[in-house]
Amino acid sequence: MIGNDPDAIGAFMGDDWVIIGSDGRASDKALFLDQVRSGALTHDVMTSEDVTVRPYGDAAAVMSRGVSGGLSARGTSSVFNHMRRMYSAVAPILLGD
Repeated sequence: MIGNDPDAIGAFMGDDWVIIGSDGRASDKALFLDQVRSGALTHDVMTSEDVTVRPYGDAAAVMSRGVSGGLSARGTSSVFNHMRRMYSAVAPILLGD
């Protein structure tokens, strides 16, 4: 993420990937990667800690704490986040199956 390479970032995103920003707005994969590609969104820090994986059948919920920081149209930010992610295709990898 901190390499700000949209192709590398996109390789880890499903086509239906969505992020909800701190302002409550949703961005899809194409919009997010377009912002990275144009330089309107950059990251210089991205950390995760206290990662917990909870399996639910063929899916898994991943919770963590971390910091996400960089530049966006709103200016410089460094935000402490409680991150929650839901995965399905990678659940067997996460669970070691």
